Amino acid sequence: MGKDIINYLKEELDCYEAILSLTRRQRDALIKGKDNAIGEIIKEKDILINKVKEIDKNIERLSAVGYQPSVKSLMEKIETILRETVEIENECRRIIVNNMNSLSNDIKGLGKGKQIARGYSEKGIYTPKFIRTKT
Repeated sequence: MGKDIINYLKEELDCYEAILSLTRRQRDALIKGKDNAIGEIIKEKDILINKVKEIDKNIERLSAVGYQPSVKSLMEKIETILRETVEIENECRRIIVNNMNSLSNDIKGLGKGKQIARGYSEKGIYTPKFIRTKT
């Protein structure tokens, strides 16, 4: 039974390492503005997350007996990878918020530009009429 848990934890560790790698790629894609790659990365991460959930169910079922020292070591490795993944995910969120703020400012600038352009359109041009005066 202990070997089963160890095998599940090793498989889970592999999944988390793959998720960490994908999260790093996601951050790089956000920084470089490669929006089309982000969607595919998120899909791959979702597949791995679902796999981890299934592994967790199996581990939970088997863990009622207790843990061996090797199990504790694997769990610590998983925890370390999860912390790093969370840090990178938070960085990705900050990048997205900054990108959204930048886009918002760009949109506001476009709105002002449209107003200015409307002011100079043919409909808005007023040609003054000069009155001739006798001198």
